[in-house]
Amino acid sequence: MTTKETILAALTAAKGTAVSGAQMAERAGVSRAAVWKAICALRDEGYVIDAVTRGGYTLHADDGRLTAAAVAAHLHTDGLALTALPSTDSTNTRVRALAEDGALEGTVVIAAAQTAGADLVFLPIYYQPASIIFSQAKAMGYAPTFFGVDGMDGILTMPGFDASLAEGLMLMTPFSATDEANQAFVDAYTAAYGTEPNQFAADAYDGVYIVYEALKAAGCTADMSPSDICEALVGVMTTISVDGLTGQGMTWNANGEVAKAPMAVVIKDGVYVTPEN
Repeated sequence: MTTKETILAALTAAKGTAVSGAQMAERAGVSRAAVWKAICALRDEGYVIDAVTRGGYTLHADDGRLTAAAVAAHLHTDGLALTALPSTDSTNTRVRALAEDGALEGTVVIAAAQTAGADLVFLPIYYQPASIIFSQAKAMGYAPTFFGVDGMDGILTMPGFDASLAEGLMLMTPFSATDEANQAFVDAYTAAYGTEPNQFAADAYDGVYIVYEALKAAGCTADMSPSDICEALVGVMTTISVDGLTGQGMTWNANGEVAKAPMAVVIKDGVYVTPEN
């Protein structure tokens, strides 16, 4: 089990009584800091966990969630692997997929909700965790439209990822390697690093030239102190406009927030394309 699963299992088994951080750290084989991180993650997922002064942590007994840990606390069978799913179209389909992936004998699948009913799933996350969600969705036979943010850029070149799982993904990104206007940068980057650039590479490239334009506008010289240069740059950032890989006519307000036209793409046949109206 993961650290978070181990902590949840310990709290569930305690049936509403406090469990000390030291006890959970020893059980999970991790530091107290790792226990606290797991507690925060569980709270973010909606678990109600109280901190008891000099007493540890308490999970509300009537949490109402159906989890693998909650079920395991009432079982007396060793070697049983449990999987709790927030939704699935068919437990039989999920069991078959787990078996094909080499799941341990005795694996049990729990569906908290047999059908979620969502046609569009918004994923405001980075592409690494998104790749796991795409794989799980395929195994479940669940095929909604996924919509991501700029952190999703990079999914197609992620090592070991089946790019076909991202087919139809819609995402917001300020940069596309298939845009002819960016071809010179794409070719140079690929030749230098052996891989196609994503929006993070383009952001870094633009960032250098944005600072360069600001330095010119502020009239900065090499004999200026770092603090004087910083003050000068702050003074001119609201006055400059920069054309870059990630936007045309980019400007900045007094808080340093950039203004530029949004851009959306759809993954079709393994490449970015402009969505049809």
